Amino acid sequence: MAGIMSEVTLKLQIKTSKVTEKNIQSQLRKIMMAWSCFYDLSNGCDKWALQKFFNWKDDPAYLSKNIMLIELKSIIYCMGAKFYDEETAKYLYSFSKTQTITTGEALRLLRGVACTSKFMTFMEILNDIFDINNPTFSFLKLKEFVLSLKQSHFNSLLSFRYLKHFWKTIYERFHKSNGILNAIIEGATYFLRTKEQYNEVLTLRNSVPETDYSTLASLDQAIDQIVYNINWDIRNLKKFRKWLVFYNKTLI
Repeated sequence: MAGIMSEVTLKLQIKTSKVTEKNIQSQLRKIMMAWSCFYDLSNGCDKWALQKFFNWKDDPAYLSKNIMLIELKSIIYCMGAKFYDEETAKYLYSFSKTQTITTGEALRLLRGVACTSKFMTFMEILNDIFDINNPTFSFLKLKEFVLSLKQSHFNSLLSFRYLKHFWKTIYERFHKSNGILNAIIEGATYFLRTKEQYNEVLTLRNSVPETDYSTLASLDQAIDQIVYNINWDIRNLKKFRKWLVFYNKTLI
């Protein structure tokens, strides 16, 4: 994958940005930067993003002084949460709840928090952000956080386990909350692709009243996606692995 992307990444010069560039090139740069970071590619941005992250920790206004850095804030926060210690993700989460930042900045911080690779830290934050009795609870922030789980395979699967375990409580709290439960289902089921997981989501669906069309539709969409993922793996996974071996001329 690194080889496939390397030429495009270099051509885009992802660490620089021109104010006059076309919007499509700016968007492509952000996509390539995200891929490079999230998948630890050799021409990626992990060291660069971490340096920017620590600059931000020293001076929270640092990222606002550069147009390109503003666009990439979520990615920079994500790298800090992903590669550094437990306290870093907790710091990001705590900072997202301060009154001195905008709602948009709080949401960008939460997208970064969702990348943490620390199991216990993630579960602590997950419990806190789902707690409607928390004085800082926000439906908007909860929705942003759970949708951001789609950028972390591990955390998305953890959130699915959480969803299964607390399904009755979560359903009662959020099924009337203007799309919140739909977002939770989307973020927690995004990476599911086994028959066992299919049956688990089907069990959740069977517990939903027939009159709750919105939740049923979300679970049906999740089930359809799982079926698609399973069928894709059956049809293409072996072919894709062979192609990668051929492309890289090394065994995976």
